[in-house]
Amino acid sequence: MKKHLLSSLMGIFLYEGVSQAALILQTSALNVDTDSGVNFVFNQFNPALGSLTGVDVIVNSSFAAGSATVTNNSPTNNVTIRFIQSELDVFDAPALGFNGYAGPTVSLNTSPTAKHPTNFVLSPLGQQSFTVNAGQSLSGNATQEIAISSGSLGSYLGGGTVSFFAISSINLTTIGSSYAVDSTAYYAPTSLSLRYTYTASPSPVPEPGQVAASILLALGAGGFWVYRRWRAASWRLVSTS
Repeated sequence: MKKHLLSSLMGIFLYEGVSQAALILQTSALNVDTDSGVNFVFNQFNPALGSLTGVDVIVNSSFAAGSATVTNNSPTNNVTIRFIQSELDVFDAPALGFNGYAGPTVSLNTSPTAKHPTNFVLSPLGQQSFTVNAGQSLSGNATQEIAISSGSLGSYLGGGTVSFFAISSINLTTIGSSYAVDSTAYYAPTSLSLRYTYTASPSPVPEPGQVAASILLALGAGGFWVYRRWRAASWRLVSTS
C-alpha cells in the first residue's frame, strides 16, 4: 500500500508544464495561370500555441496542363516552332523573408509535336492549338523547401493571413518572329504548403490549493484502504476464535 500511495503522491508533486516541439502544415492546391497568376493564402501562426521557431514554404508539385494557341501574323513567311517552354515562379515577398522560387524551364511535349528536332512549321497567317501532354513537372519532380529567415518570423504571427503570388509562364523558341501566343487555356495545377515549427506552450501548473486538495484526496483514499484491510483481518480473527 505504501508503494502505491508513494507513487500517487509523486505523480502529484512531479506534475508540471512540459514544452514540446510541434508543427502545423497548411496546404493549398490551385491552378496557376499565365495571365493574372494566383495568390496562395495561409493563416498566420497563433502565438497562444507557443513560440514560433521556424517557417518553411514548400512547393509540393506543379504540372503543365491545358493548351496554347499560336498564330502566324505574317502573310508571307512561315514560323518554325522549335520549343514551347514553361516555368513556374513563386515571387519574392521581402516583408515575409521569402526570396522566391523559380522552377526549371521545361520544354513541353505537345500534341502536335513542337519540340526540336521535330519542329512545327506554321504557314503564313496560319493558326495552331498545341495540347500539353500530361505528367510534365514544373517543379523538378521533387519537393522544394524554402526556409524563411529567422529575422522575419514575426511577420507570420497573428490572427490574419499571409500570401504568396505564383504565375506560370509560357514562351516559344522559333525561327520567324511575327507570331502571337494565346495561353489563356494553359495552366499549372500546383500544390504549395506553409509549415510552422514551434515549441508548444507548457501545460498549466496546478495551483497550490489544487495540489493540497489532491494530496488530501490521496491520503484519504489510502486511509480508507488501510481501514478496510484492518476490518478484514479483524473479521478473520473473530471467525477463527
